[in-house]
Amino acid sequence: MPNPLKLIAYHLYLFQLENYRIRRYFAILQKQYPWKAPAETRKKLVWTLKASYLFLLALILQILLALAVSKITYALLPIPRGIANTAGLITFAGLFWLFPFLLAGAMFLYYPTDRSFKKSIIRRAQKKMREFPNLIIIGITGSYGKTTMKETIATMLSQKFHVLKTPENINTPLGISRLILEKLNPGIQILVAEMGAYERSDIRALCDIIQPQIAVLTGINEAHLERFGSLEETTAAKFEIVDSAKPDGIVLLNADDTRVMKEYRTHTDKRKTYFYSGENHPMAQTRISEIRFFEDGSGIGFELATGSDSLGYIKVPFLGEYITGIVGGAALIAKELGMTKDEIRRGIAGIMPIPHRLQAIKKEGGVLIIDDSYNGNPDGVKEALKTLARFKGRRTIYVTPGLVETGVSAEAVHREIGKELAKSADRVVLIRNSVTPFIAEELLKNGFPQEHIIWFDTAPETYKKIPEIMKSGDVVLFQNDWPENYF
Repeated sequence: MPNPLKLIAYHLYLFQLENYRIRRYFAILQKQYPWKAPAETRKKLVWTLKASYLFLLALILQILLALAVSKITYALLPIPRGIANTAGLITFAGLFWLFPFLLAGAMFLYYPTDRSFKKSIIRRAQKKMREFPNLIIIGITGSYGKTTMKETIATMLSQKFHVLKTPENINTPLGISRLILEKLNPGIQILVAEMGAYERSDIRALCDIIQPQIAVLTGINEAHLERFGSLEETTAAKFEIVDSAKPDGIVLLNADDTRVMKEYRTHTDKRKTYFYSGENHPMAQTRISEIRFFEDGSGIGFELATGSDSLGYIKVPFLGEYITGIVGGAALIAKELGMTKDEIRRGIAGIMPIPHRLQAIKKEGGVLIIDDSYNGNPDGVKEALKTLARFKGRRTIYVTPGLVETGVSAEAVHREIGKELAKSADRVVLIRNSVTPFIAEELLKNGFPQEHIIWFDTAPETYKKIPEIMKSGDVVLFQNDWPENYF
């Protein structure tokens, strides 16, 4: 018999994955209502204060409803109190299987307190920001590359300045406000903030807290298209960082991104605008040459120039060629802020791979694992496949559950992945869900041997069985992670 307590915890876990948004949570339940909790989950329920409050409120609602059934039954029917109490106990037990409705009710009750609490923190952060008029704020957004750009800029600028950056994936108004309240002090000269968005006005809300002096837009694609609804909405949302930058500020744009280049003129106004490029776009102020890929997984080397200044030969411990453009873009900002060539080069020397983003991990037997599990957008996949294709003398294995939230573009995006995979991988491991069949169909259509496509039902099962598939010298790339709130 399913454990009701584990099921409750699993429902709360799903609710937490969807950031406690009732509509999206119930959309999950409409697709596949879980009558029992899985033995393993990809992530863990975090017992935050909010999660604890919601659990307690839902439990109180459950008790109150059971008591109400007991009292009403006793008042309306000619039965002994003991039978009425039994009806209440049956109701209490039965409500375990309807816990989503109790969670929704708890969220409804908790929402005013939650909203007030968040507003209070944000107001305090805005007030504190007014105490730092000389603080240089660098805001970074985009459908891809945000975290790598943030880490690269922060590392480089730290050679000259005292820098505060948003940690890990903290990129919401509440998260950034807490960072300001807890970490910002008079010794900080530069704040580097990653800014996330799921809908229009999300970036603008962040810029109301920290208006960027330097606004960076890394690119626009189908990531989170399901939430935005259209690429036009995505584009408008991402360009809010440019619209909200200080009028005398600086804008840094990815010249390799066609959507950025198509739209930027209507947003930059009179702000000083720089372009970076890993493909030597003619409008970019960066130039990349002599690229060398090291098949031992140690990284990429290249020559970098910003404007007329050459920074010479550089090697960074990254596998994806995209890093050449990001380093160039960060160098443009460093140069604008008065850093010397030597300071910039020392900053570049300190750049380290970002965990779970084309991260190279060497294993026994000469096996190279490439962990790209946090990279879940079409441009990231293209870069991963380019990287995999560079390993000419080694067997390559690509493991993926596909991409989430690609909306109406889901089939087209995954068919394109299958088409490119047929050229890049020797084995493809797929996890069964709503999108991986498109990858498999396109692989077969492009001549990929069916016996080289390996299927698993779940991610935990996949990770247990992968060692049985690997051989000495293999390169195994894990692309994206797919939590239980997607099917």
